[in-house]
Amino acid sequence: MRRIIILMLCILAFFTSCVKKQDGYYTREVYCMNTVIDINVSPNVRNIEGICNDTIYYIYELESKFSANNTESFVSKFNSTSEPYNADSEFLDVMKYAIDIAQATEGAYDPTVLPLTKLWNITEGGYLPTETEVAMACSNVDHTALSVEGNMINKSTAVCVDLGGIAKGYALGKVVDTLSENIPYGMVSFGGNIGVFGEKPEGGAWEIGIKDPFDTEGIVGKIITDGGFVSVSGDYERYFEYEGKRYHHIFDPETGYPVNNGLHSVAVYTEDAVLGDALSTALFVMGYDKAMEFYNSGIYDFEALFITDDDILMTKGMEEMFTYEN
Repeated sequence: MRRIIILMLCILAFFTSCVKKQDGYYTREVYCMNTVIDINVSPNVRNIEGICNDTIYYIYELESKFSANNTESFVSKFNSTSEPYNADSEFLDVMKYAIDIAQATEGAYDPTVLPLTKLWNITEGGYLPTETEVAMACSNVDHTALSVEGNMINKSTAVCVDLGGIAKGYALGKVVDTLSENIPYGMVSFGGNIGVFGEKPEGGAWEIGIKDPFDTEGIVGKIITDGGFVSVSGDYERYFEYEGKRYHHIFDPETGYPVNNGLHSVAVYTEDAVLGDALSTALFVMGYDKAMEFYNSGIYDFEALFITDDDILMTKGMEEMFTYEN
């Protein structure tokens, strides 16, 4: 019965998704994976409505696999067992990405932060935990406990994963790959994750605005690109305030507290949507100096922009892509 109810709710949301028209674009908007998803593509394609319907249905399928809040998801089933988990190809792909990036960033991105996200409960209004509660939750955060062997995902301790910092990037990459095979151009947005492909109908390069974390109605500038992905993580996205202090949703896996290192927003440009999603979180946790050391190491190919208390800092490649507003 529960599965039927969940499926019916998804179908209802699917068929009541917002369809908008604007010059040069066929646009669909839905709420899924805890964010607003916008699909803006060429309207001059046979069965464009059907293609977008299939795309939206696929996004709901991915959410049903990766949501830590759905007791029937692969994530929840993996979290509830101590035995090796036989994963399907998509869950296996995401977990491999998560483990590899966690290792490369030395835990700055850590998929096992579920105890912290549950404890602070930012999405439900927030909870200010005690130091003891934070320490206890932190003791169960350890990406090194995860490993993959064949189709099996293993954990050496009772860790639980939260793929919120990587699943939207995975879904975005899959959607853009599929759409670009059938559609000449488009822009797809999963909240703070954006992918663009093809040539704009009005000509010129794509322009991706970067929000001003101090005035989210405005932007600090635009990333100009012919294609690829931009992922943004910021302390203004989800947070609560207590006694004048902001507590946001990006946690330092070592301390268990929201990151407080002078950064307010990190934007990452990559050709790999999954990498960009995870790296925007990892670089935010690292802080500017360590993030630049990581960039210069050449482990991954990306460009990044950092908004601090009083400055906007960039990697060399980003300097060539970014234009300031006003």
